[in-house]
Amino acid sequence: NTSQKSRSLIWFDNEKITLTPEYFAQMLFANNVAEQNANAGFFTDNDEVSSCVSFDESTQSVFVKLANTGGKKEKIRVNISGADGINAVSAQSIFSQYKTAKNTSDKQNVSPTQEDIEFEGSSFVYEIQPYSASVIRIAYGNNEGMSFYTLNGDTDSQTKGYVPMSVKMFILM
Repeated sequence: NTSQKSRSLIWFDNEKITLTPEYFAQMLFANNVAEQNANAGFFTDNDEVSSCVSFDESTQSVFVKLANTGGKKEKIRVNISGADGINAVSAQSIFSQYKTAKNTSDKQNVSPTQEDIEFEGSSFVYEIQPYSASVIRIAYGNNEGMSFYTLNGDTDSQTKGYVPMSVKMFILM
């Protein structure tokens, strides 16, 4: 039952498979990996944003993994030094306007998205959505970004409008 609180990443019944937001977050982080962690300084007043930066010299890729557990958007500026020219920057993320958003067998309220990020030289700005997990993928050197993990075409990226139960009750009163 998808309405029970559980740590399951996938729900299923006789008819449907339901992928949870937690499943999608694990999928994004597991499919965008590198060999080494990098020392990266992220300076923000928001302690609800966590980060991890890793790189892979053999594939000429940098991955910036971000988690925003707060309810506010946060802009970050990324400046890459020591890479032989950035060729492509993209992000995969999962987010919701509401902390309580979940997927059920009837409605997919949260699913991953993918976007290209404009960059200038070796820097760019990225806006982290509230209640989100994101992976920024940076291709440099001979890497044109074509080898990066792409979201499966079978993944239902059409989300339905989610309104938390407390908001529904408020509207109905």
